[in-house]
Amino acid sequence: MAEHTVTPAYLGLLHAQRTGKFKADYFPEGLAPFGTGSGYVHDELYDEYNRKRTDSTIRELPIQGPPNWSQLWPSYRDIGVDYKKATPKGQPLPNDGMRYLRNMRDGVWKNFKFRELLGEGGYGSVWKVKADRKVMVGQGMSRWQSMTLACKVLRLQSKGTKTLMRRMDRLLGDMYALRYLQHKNIVNFVDIIGIPDRLTDFPYAYTLVLMEACDNDLFGVLEKLPDERLPQSECVNCFRQMADAVRYLHRQSVAHLDIKPENILCKFRNYSDTMVYKLTDFGLSVTYGHDQPMEGPLTVGTPDYKPPEMGTGIVQAKPCDIYSFGVTMVHALLGHNDFEPKTLKEDLMAISNRRGCRLSKPPVISRRLIKLLLAMTDANPGNRPDIDQVIASGQLLMYMRSVR
Repeated sequence: MAEHTVTPAYLGLLHAQRTGKFKADYFPEGLAPFGTGSGYVHDELYDEYNRKRTDSTIRELPIQGPPNWSQLWPSYRDIGVDYKKATPKGQPLPNDGMRYLRNMRDGVWKNFKFRELLGEGGYGSVWKVKADRKVMVGQGMSRWQSMTLACKVLRLQSKGTKTLMRRMDRLLGDMYALRYLQHKNIVNFVDIIGIPDRLTDFPYAYTLVLMEACDNDLFGVLEKLPDERLPQSECVNCFRQMADAVRYLHRQSVAHLDIKPENILCKFRNYSDTMVYKLTDFGLSVTYGHDQPMEGPLTVGTPDYKPPEMGTGIVQAKPCDIYSFGVTMVHALLGHNDFEPKTLKEDLMAISNRRGCRLSKPPVISRRLIKLLLAMTDANPGNRPDIDQVIASGQLLMYMRSVR
């Protein structure tokens, strides 16, 4: 695929969109996913090659694939110093960042309040926030709507410009993937707010990614259960919803590549006790062209959940998701105390045969479901079913009917 240079006009549109000044009537469908799309006629936005064309061929915007550091900010040699500042305890941002947030004048958000720290990790922290957002109600009228959201606070905290560039590329991939993925079992993306550096005006020294608020993640749910495992009926409920999400991703030519309990959020329905599960964290995901094979030299993932073929050369992406998905479901069925990735196959076989199991209290799992999980976690990616086969599996469907 050819490389293109982003024009100043397109950079201006990206900035206008980020600050809430983007005029949607420029393009009938708004900016296309990953900055690409067809059918647009704003000549300033095309590279020199397309501008000189005289035929009637549909033209495309210049960014090919997910945006990256060098495309969007080629002039930023130094992102500044704000990201190096210490964050006061119990506060999501340094004082300058909090001040910027309070005085934001983009006309979209106001009254940010960080209510509760939900979790922390190498990426940053996640907070429950309450804020007012301006929403359009028709005929040019708007109103302020109070919203409770989950806010991922991302900080560029690595040393070296190249490492920072890789982190920014991952952030952009996560942001754009969530923005254009619409599915009931994928966490809803709401907005992204960049906290610029005061020295260089680099737009994302700190980044707030706003998403729908959920009640917990699957890992946290397991920790609270008596045996630290899901009952088999609830595990099938989770299995079914996550299978729908993975099928949707694969049909969009997206591979998640980091499916694990921490990346499955849980949300109780208001009208029943039914749990809704939503896949999140697309920081390691890869988006492929619709005519491009979903393969490459993949090495990413979490050790206990990534397949054995990772890092061995050209790898098929879809079977990687199937493996991680299967291991995650085994974890949910066996529980924290009994989940051992190295003995996963032996444990499932022992439970299926009802003998020789190392677990003191082995869970009751349908043999049909065990057979499917063994196929999903097969060491040979060629032996794993694809997601359509998983969903259409008579083994799973029969088991689902038996637990309802």
